[in-house]
Amino acid sequence: VQTSDAPGGIELGPAHRPFEGENLGRDVRTAHRLGCNVVLLDPKDAAWWSVEHAPADARRIDVWWQNDASSRLMLLLAYLVTRDREWSGATIRILAPRTRRGAEKTREAMKTLLANARIDAEIEVVVDPDAETIAERSADAALVLLPFDMQGKQLVDPFGDRPGPLLRRLPLVALARAAQDIDLEADPEDGESSRLVAALDRVRDAVERAQHIEKRAERARVEVDRKRRALEEPPGDDDGENLQDQARRELDVASTTAQRLTRKARKARESAAKAAVAVQELCAESPRALRDTADELADRTREWLPD
Repeated sequence: VQTSDAPGGIELGPAHRPFEGENLGRDVRTAHRLGCNVVLLDPKDAAWWSVEHAPADARRIDVWWQNDASSRLMLLLAYLVTRDREWSGATIRILAPRTRRGAEKTREAMKTLLANARIDAEIEVVVDPDAETIAERSADAALVLLPFDMQGKQLVDPFGDRPGPLLRRLPLVALARAAQDIDLEADPEDGESSRLVAALDRVRDAVERAQHIEKRAERARVEVDRKRRALEEPPGDDDGENLQDQARRELDVASTTAQRLTRKARKARESAAKAAVAVQELCAESPRALRDTADELADRTREWLPD
């Protein structure tokens, strides 16, 4: 991980330029030759702060498309980011250069690719994009995914220039270079990681269901307390006696409902807690994002487990 934002983060010398050191370039070339896909994050402090304080549905991930292996890697990364709980409402926008066949042909080709990959994304066709275009169009994105290349031991941006000047004009940026192509037409829900993601989703749903039932049970218990206090008031006349009889019947019904919901909530909590611990064990050797989500769910439900 490199950074182009010094305040509060990594200390930079006056001549430092992000992603422009030969040591980094050598390491990236080695990783690429070994068949590793490479992603470099430029985590600016101010941009991190803005993202953390923005609701998920206000976040946008920009993918600058070049119709190559790196582009498909970036699109897959964008999709995986939106599977994270804190980014679940984020939108993906693909900015694709217009082909010789025209903007509409480009848009239709992207729609077909997204439909086959089952990924939801907005599509914008950009005519002859350059660094200025990227800086202007993605200035308000939460995360920008850009491909990078190598010239000798030097990283370069999509236009063959050193990446520093462009990165400094953008928010959070992830630079990507693929060593292996990604088959986007394979169902993104296939594979071990995808099955674990689905399991995490089921646990999250179980947690939310348990919390919803617990709220209903709590409201029922409050209603029982209210009716019980009302019965403590002495009757004033015959009508008062009748009203108290009715209040007792209502209290019996409310008590039965509260007890039923309390039992249901307890079972839902125990089920969600056990499922969370089980999926945490399944995710122990999984990518960090899955482990973190599993750990979070287990922590949220740990107090629900029976002693």
